[in-house]
Amino acid sequence: MNATQLLAYYFTKLKDDQVKKIDRYLFVMRLSNKTLRDIMTRFKEMKNGLSWDFNPTATVKMLPTFVRSIPDDSEKGIELCPGSWGHVTCDYHNQHCEVSLIIGTGIKASTWRKVEGDEGKLSMNTEWGAFGDDGSLEDIWTEFDREIDQDSLNPGKELFEKMVSGKYLEELVQLILVRMAKRGLLFEGKITPELLTKGKFNTSDMSAIKKNKEGLHNDKEILNHLGVEPSGDDCISV
Repeated sequence: MNATQLLAYYFTKLKDDQVKKIDRYLFVMRLSNKTLRDIMTRFKEMKNGLSWDFNPTATVKMLPTFVRSIPDDSEKGIELCPGSWGHVTCDYHNQHCEVSLIIGTGIKASTWRKVEGDEGKLSMNTEWGAFGDDGSLEDIWTEFDREIDQDSLNPGKELFEKMVSGKYLEELVQLILVRMAKRGLLFEGKITPELLTKGKFNTSDMSAIKKNKEGLHNDKEILNHLGVEPSGDDCISV
């Protein structure tokens, strides 16, 4: 093996080692199919929300709203549609829409139920952002989830929303970047004031980094904005 081959082998091994270390560190964030199926069974809390006896203590409240009619785009004036059930009522393009699901800044889900003996429907807003407030998701919580919850305005509340919604996703990624830098897995262990400032990294940055062609270029620019001078391996890892 000549000097050039030896040098190439060294840098390839160095890169592989960094990737493996990062993979091991983030392994806790991965959920197996078995775990996901188990979480699905825990959504029985919805049944408690529908129960007259258990609703007061249920974390997923299943709030009902009676809707006498739904829009057909012929209305005039201003319509106020609260919560995710409003997205169902305002679905002009598909009058047969039965389920509304929002996974964005927050998370909401609602569904329709027919009302016997009367015209209209019952919209059921699950309020499933509070799923897990009773401790049913504690076994899959990570150190990152706990820190985000503790630093939030409502610790111990809306835990499912904090785990998956866009509002907290940017905070989660920024927190992970800081933790990995502290462990020397990124940025040669360097941490900047910008990297520590909450809100400096947002979901639009994540979208820019994920772009197929210009993702690495965007990655470097965004990290520079955070006061970091990333290596090529740092950009790939992020």
